[in-house]
Amino acid sequence: MEDSSCIAGGYEVDGRTIDHYLIYASTKETGQERRSSWNVVYKTNLNLRTDESERLTLPAVTSDPSPSVSPSGKKVAVASFQGNRWDDET
Repeated sequence: MEDSSCIAGGYEVDGRTIDHYLIYASTKETGQERRSSWNVVYKTNLNLRTDESERLTLPAVTSDPSPSVSPSGKKVAVASFQGNRWDDET
């Protein structure tokens, strides 16, 4: 994991509890360009009967390594740079 993670899910829809998910940023997929970020945000089901993971951010979108989950557990927020390049300054 790059920076932080959050837990999502655990709420009910029509009497059915939605599974809990770990929301996290990863750099397991390498970047396509030099000096570019390659953070990708995933969700992984914490139900022990399955090990499914799903990518939440698009391949061409640079994402913040700190996703956030709403207090209800229903929504995930991720900052993205929408194709704007990083400045060379820190």
